[in-house]
Amino acid sequence: YSSAASDVYKRQDQPATYSPEKIIQSEAGVKYGNGTFSGTLALYSANLSDRRNVQFINDPANPGGFIEKVDMQDTESYGVEGTWNWRFTEGFSFNGGFTYQKHELTKSENNPLFVGNKIARQPDFMGKLGFSYDKSNFDLNLDYNYAGDKFTNDANTIKLDGFGIVDLGIGLSLIHISEPTRPRL
Repeated sequence: YSSAASDVYKRQDQPATYSPEKIIQSEAGVKYGNGTFSGTLALYSANLSDRRNVQFINDPANPGGFIEKVDMQDTESYGVEGTWNWRFTEGFSFNGGFTYQKHELTKSENNPLFVGNKIARQPDFMGKLGFSYDKSNFDLNLDYNYAGDKFTNDANTIKLDGFGIVDLGIGLSLIHISEPTRPRL
């Protein structure tokens, strides 16, 4: 417990009361599917108000301690997202998804200069591409997931480069007594 956290705790172990965040969210889209192809496409928006953004900062006056810095924020996001799965031959498919969004802080009580900045730790683009093979007792997935550039802070002064991750999944069904199990690699 730190005395600097008095805005959060009235007395030790007693959280202060605060109003819940308010979210207004909408989404509209389409779904399509036939024998070999299925997909979705949607537009969305999300407005969040009274967001209690808490940062823990090292306390220079108390080594090993921390200070809570609280900022009440409002944010706005809108974008498009889609998914697809194309079974191009027996057992094989190409699938993926993407999200492209615009997002910004619309209010910052502690620092109004942050208004208009991108929301911390939120990329503009995220995507996934994958190939899969599935034949009754054996399956294989190879996926590439990408998250675009983002900022680490509300000031948008520290940029994190986008990155990709490759996932490989292999499954084999084995029969033990009368129950199938699925060991995974």
